[in-house]
Amino acid sequence: MSKTSKEIQSLWEQTPGDFYLDINNNVHCWTFQNAESTKMKDGFKIKEEDSLVTIEKYFWLPRLNQLIEIAQCSNKAFSDISFHFLDWAKQPYGTSGNSAEKIFNSIEQLWFAYIMKERFIKEWKDDNWY
Repeated sequence: MSKTSKEIQSLWEQTPGDFYLDINNNVHCWTFQNAESTKMKDGFKIKEEDSLVTIEKYFWLPRLNQLIEIAQCSNKAFSDISFHFLDWAKQPYGTSGNSAEKIFNSIEQLWFAYIMKERFIKEWKDDNWY
């Protein structure tokens, strides 16, 4: 879900402890050592060694606390957003008729879908955002 969301990927400001995928779907963790030896721009790792520059595409996998932070709005209290999320999760999602909480497999996926719906007006269907 994260890999196909340009909206969420554009929000990534790398900090140690962030998880990300490489193009082969291997999961990595951004560390202090990465931050010191590597530049990151728009999800691309730029590494310079001697006269060789390599570029690799990475995809951010936001943690639950990061998703909850993204969901916050400046004009609403944290509790209001949390209660809205809980109500939203019980409503039918997409065309399936099932509630969002029954469609998604983890709390991270559920918050991700909530953010995409509320902030970017997109829903998950057939392995992509529409």
